[in-house]
Amino acid sequence: MIKVDTYKYIKDLHIKERKSIRQISRETGLARQTIRKILYGSVEEVTRYKRKVSPPAPLKEQFLPIIREWLVENLNAPPKQRYTASRIFERLQEEKGFTGCDSTVRGWVWEIKQQLNIERVETYVPVSGKIKGTDFGH
Repeated sequence: MIKVDTYKYIKDLHIKERKSIRQISRETGLARQTIRKILYGSVEEVTRYKRKVSPPAPLKEQFLPIIREWLVENLNAPPKQRYTASRIFERLQEEKGFTGCDSTVRGWVWEIKQQLNIERVETYVPVSGKIKGTDFGH
């Protein structure tokens, strides 16, 4: 496993000091293919940090059953009348005195919808049957 510091060091050698991939490979002892992946690969792979243990969420345990109950009740409602995550957030604030933030509730709603396999309602916009000419610059 290559550390994040090593990634930064390799990029600095290549960009700031103008060293070739082969020279960097000799200095670091890593394969040229690895150096190429570091230099031209995805940055997300390098800097992503994964927690081993999730932080404690006391509010989650308190409000998750309530949100789940509301979402299950909403399954029978027409799609336009179902609660959105923001409406659930507002209702939690009004009725239950919730002090957390909107993004937290949106995350919880997303988790519950994944567990219940609730699919999003897709929007269909019909297009007229007439043929339209488009010039893409060719």
